[in-house]
Amino acid sequence: MEKILQIMAVFAVMMLVITLFFRGREARYRPYGYLRRIKPSLPEPVRQRLVAAITGSAMEDQRIRFPVDGEVDALLFDAETRLLFIYKASGSLVIYRQAGSQAGQEAGQDVYKEMQWLAAPLDCAGFYFDPDDKNLYFEAAGSLFVFGC
Repeated sequence: MEKILQIMAVFAVMMLVITLFFRGREARYRPYGYLRRIKPSLPEPVRQRLVAAITGSAMEDQRIRFPVDGEVDALLFDAETRLLFIYKASGSLVIYRQAGSQAGQEAGQDVYKEMQWLAAPLDCAGFYFDPDDKNLYFEAAGSLFVFGC
């Protein structure tokens, strides 16, 4: 009888470890970096799928939803990867990842973890995201600066 209980205990622990292993996995974060500088003439299919960042008065409504403190000029949120991109015209891009559904839900607010800080072009005229290839496009000084993983 004791052997049966030991076998059942080992089986239960193994099932718990396997369940946590599969449930707890999320896509690994791949850091962004500068890829290239191109002329602003993108192919038409790429230009059509770009998502523009939220700026100006529209961003004030989003400050409640996202952890935006201080000076922010544009923000983007990719729901698929749960990444939040915050751009400052002073030349910085901060990337946050939304935590899992368990963390921070007691207070009713999402929790975000800072994943990366990048130097970005100063005073961009536009900030865009391509949902297909996950690249970021910064429009500044008559060129497009492309960041990606």
